[in-house]
Amino acid sequence: MLLCAAIGGLLVYYHNAKELEPFRAAFLTIAFAVATFSVMFSMGGFNSSTYRQFHRVFPPRLLWSCVALLFIALLPLGVLVLWPARYVPTCLLLLPPLAVAGAGLMEIARRETDPLALLDRLCSIKAIASHLHSLVPAIDAKITETKALELSKPGDKPTHEFDWHLPLPPAKDDPLNGLATIGLLAIQHGDLHAFGRVVERAVKALDLTENFQPAKTAAGDYTIRRELRGHVFDAVHRMMLALQRDKGTVSLARTAIDNLAETVVAKTGEQKQTQDLAFSALHLMETLARHCYESGSHAEIRVPLIVSRQVVQKGMDDPPKVEEGKEQPIEVTMFNHALPQLTNPIKRLGSFAIEQGDSEFLYRCFDAFGWLGCAAVKCRN
Repeated sequence: MLLCAAIGGLLVYYHNAKELEPFRAAFLTIAFAVATFSVMFSMGGFNSSTYRQFHRVFPPRLLWSCVALLFIALLPLGVLVLWPARYVPTCLLLLPPLAVAGAGLMEIARRETDPLALLDRLCSIKAIASHLHSLVPAIDAKITETKALELSKPGDKPTHEFDWHLPLPPAKDDPLNGLATIGLLAIQHGDLHAFGRVVERAVKALDLTENFQPAKTAAGDYTIRRELRGHVFDAVHRMMLALQRDKGTVSLARTAIDNLAETVVAKTGEQKQTQDLAFSALHLMETLARHCYESGSHAEIRVPLIVSRQVVQKGMDDPPKVEEGKEQPIEVTMFNHALPQLTNPIKRLGSFAIEQGDSEFLYRCFDAFGWLGCAAVKCRN
């Protein structure tokens, strides 16, 4: 734009007003034609984009850019009415920038439908964290409202009703909903790269809820964190369900499995493999691996088996240390209590192997337990 403005300035400097006087009408026609075609091409590019469905309405950024371009194209007409002598220089100055403004509009349209740009702008970790903070008072109010209704006495409730409360209405600009929408569109169009980035961002959002520090609430920090984790997991679960509807999504499922496996392994390096994030990731890996197996691809089923066994092995070989002479912290106690539960995916995969009549994979499940048993004996000795 600066280069074109400089060219326009040179044209103004060297122009001959008398020779260009017969082209007054042509200048106005060219300005309107350039602006009109630029706007039409940008709108056409936006409407034909793969990720057009992400937007419910025309994007405000693109809309106002088109309006601004049309307004600039009208400036020569205003100059013609108010300062006729400056009309030709104004046209000469504006025409080169108008010629490349169409490319600028196309770039804006591309960015408005680029999944990675949308992911970084609307579904960043900062935006998700801000949204989670905004949910805290609403969740706390719903929990308090449900308790005040006294629909049932605590002693009369089955355990699965203890955590239930009146639901929150959907938020208009929910970044988690946007994240899931981008993921669903990536699945629909087979976009491996975009889907991998979406899964990565979703896992970071789940990790964000692990140590989330809400403002003071009546429900308590643990309850609020659990509710927030559920909100994030719902967005992830929508994508996983979409993957399971189509047998042609094996490559996308493998991308998600690899991302989740990397997350669990990273947590293991920090001795945090017994956090809820690791259990959720292993559960999703197991679900997607079953989908791949049922779709005809048998390699993925081994990944949750391998990761589950290795994180338990690592936990036995390198557990959290307790300083000599000090009482064992509650965190270490909870780690030791939760570590054996990480073998649950192996048990479920063994049952799945029996259902499928796959004796080879069933042997692998038994073999994994055998190695863990040997490691447990070694640790005890």
